[in-house]
Amino acid sequence: MATCKHSLIKHPKGGHWYTRIQRGGIVKYFPFGTSRRQAEQDLQDLERRIARGEVSFAEQETTQTLLSNGKTDVRIEELAVKHLEWVKNNRTLGTFEMRQHYVLRFLDYIGTRMVSQIGLPDFDGFRSSEIRKNPNMKNPASEALRHIRTMFHWGEDNGICDMPVRKFPEIRFEPPQTKTLTQEDLATLLTKAPADFSAMIRFGIMTGLRPQEVRGLRKEHLHPGSDGGFYLMIEKHKTARHSSSPKPRSVPLVEDAQDIWNRCIQSHPKSPYIFLNDDGEPYIARTYRQRFRRLCKRAGVREAPPYSLRHCFGTALGAAGVNQSVISQLMGHTKLQTTARYIGCNDEAHKKATGIIEQKLRDAMSKMVKIEAVSAGSDAETGKNLSPDLSPVKTEMMSEKQGIPRDH
Repeated sequence: MATCKHSLIKHPKGGHWYTRIQRGGIVKYFPFGTSRRQAEQDLQDLERRIARGEVSFAEQETTQTLLSNGKTDVRIEELAVKHLEWVKNNRTLGTFEMRQHYVLRFLDYIGTRMVSQIGLPDFDGFRSSEIRKNPNMKNPASEALRHIRTMFHWGEDNGICDMPVRKFPEIRFEPPQTKTLTQEDLATLLTKAPADFSAMIRFGIMTGLRPQEVRGLRKEHLHPGSDGGFYLMIEKHKTARHSSSPKPRSVPLVEDAQDIWNRCIQSHPKSPYIFLNDDGEPYIARTYRQRFRRLCKRAGVREAPPYSLRHCFGTALGAAGVNQSVISQLMGHTKLQTTARYIGCNDEAHKKATGIIEQKLRDAMSKMVKIEAVSAGSDAETGKNLSPDLSPVKTEMMSEKQGIPRDH
């Protein structure tokens, strides 16, 4: 790895890495993620873009001001423009489009004002506005507030402005419903799917990868194991980007998954990607999702997103009684609460668990019946031994009563 010309600095509050670069008296801060390795790669890319003249250091007019209380203020429009520009250059296209969507909605609601003039009632009002606009959607207001909160924290971390409120409104998400497919649905889908798409679906189920991870699989992700098998090593997975101590995700490949991998490489040896569409290009999210839904419709299966394949992986392991920590590691979850959704909504796992209790209760009842039977038999035998033949006594008593002399 080439050595970076500029140094990385770790933010003491946010935990992310950033660098400070000065050109012609203009100082700019460039923030990165929480992974130092990724930050080093991003810094190298930034230095190459600066060398090509793609990053401007020209002085621009700004509304940024320093208040009497020592806090930094700026117009909300300028904060939005700077933040969206950074997101566009440092995040995926999907993230940029989503962030831009909610930021523009917030600007329409809040109007033109300085950041310091925005208060808690404004955020609560924006939440209520989003709920009214999306009455039939789950978590619309929480999703909108999450993106807005990210923008304000970004502005504070980069010295553009201070947070206008001491504590941001609490953001709560309703847990998403686990969507899975039955074995009959999967069999029908795989029958109707073309060979290449069927292989992609089966690989997703056997590995439990997220759709974006399946689409972005490259040859470099495959590593040989010590036991002679192979496994996938994914360092830049979803939850690792949001963790203060990110850990790479390792997924062993079963024999069928290895066969699919080898066939894909043989079919397009020059491409670094494993799964390609009909045009010989890696799938993008929209085309992959649309093709999967068209397949569901053609197969007569209830419409489901590609993410349902990952849910099939999690629920199958949960039903098989696999340890929850193992499932969490395979699926790349940082919280066991996330993994619990695959077990908490798992009918087969619940039936198996209650079946165990039923069998234990049956065994206990059977033992109780045996104990009662043995006890009843013992009591009968004891009563017989403790009750001697009373016929001679009865005869003697009757003889005395009737005046019959005793035989001495």
